[in-house]
Amino acid sequence: MAANISTETYSILHDSRGEDVRDSLCEACKKLAVELLPDVTAEDAGKVLGVNQYGEWVAARYVPYWRLQYITVTIQPTKTSYFVGEQLDLTGVVVTAHYGSDFEADKNEIVTSRCNFSPVDGTVLTYDTQSVSVEFSDGGVTATASIHLDVSLVLPVSLAITTMPTKTQYDSGDELDLTGIVATATYNNGTTADVTSSCTFDPDDGDTLTGSNKSVTVSYESLGQIVTTSFAIGVTPAVNYIRVITQPTKTTYVQGDNFDLSGIVVRAYYDDGSSGVVTSDCVFSPADGSVLDTIGDQTVSVSYTDN
Repeated sequence: MAANISTETYSILHDSRGEDVRDSLCEACKKLAVELLPDVTAEDAGKVLGVNQYGEWVAARYVPYWRLQYITVTIQPTKTSYFVGEQLDLTGVVVTAHYGSDFEADKNEIVTSRCNFSPVDGTVLTYDTQSVSVEFSDGGVTATASIHLDVSLVLPVSLAITTMPTKTQYDSGDELDLTGIVATATYNNGTTADVTSSCTFDPDDGDTLTGSNKSVTVSYESLGQIVTTSFAIGVTPAVNYIRVITQPTKTTYVQGDNFDLSGIVVRAYYDDGSSGVVTSDCVFSPADGSVLDTIGDQTVSVSYTDN
């Protein structure tokens, strides 16, 4: 019988009538003496001995043999959106391997636990990590797939003064004192942080204030994102100058008359751009009611003191 065994590849999966004869071939193979069956190697995978129409034993492709074709991520991880600094969490991911065969229907198999992931589960993510590579090998064949990630930068979305500076009331000419202030940033990942030391202030700490300074603007920048806020301060304005905007009703006198300032209006102009009538707070020289005993033109001095 050994002389009748052929090494030629003879595929007779169907007879002349188109009938599938794999079962009969399988039964025929079972009748062979064990010592007559060849050793199956990687090169012979998918081959067994069958009987041709002449009654000779020949090699026939019959034993089902599936080869790895490709893999797919059939279920995405539960979490795919991250912020920089978070750890990769591959919980829930399912990877399926797809196999093909020459004579059998394709089959699929879940192989998640046998895959290699890069980066690995638990890796601290950076902005450059926007995907996870998945690799699976079987039977000398390696297939790859990928998982898309959305890794966002941690950016500030708002800024607040959570503790006001100790001093908020000033006189014009005082220096701004920001002692005690705390500025807190809120980020797009929901976290907050004290960013006082990284803020800029306008006017800045130590700047000389004028009456026009009504507030302080606070700015904070991180990764190109700028957030701002402000807080009010009180600055008592300083007088820049005063002006007699309405002359007294009487400006011509006879020697010995009493000086009469009735009708005079004096307005003060401040460094914050405001102005106001301050006649009643002014000091006049000569004073109202004084005896005028000097002949000739005379100048009346008007002064006003504020703060």
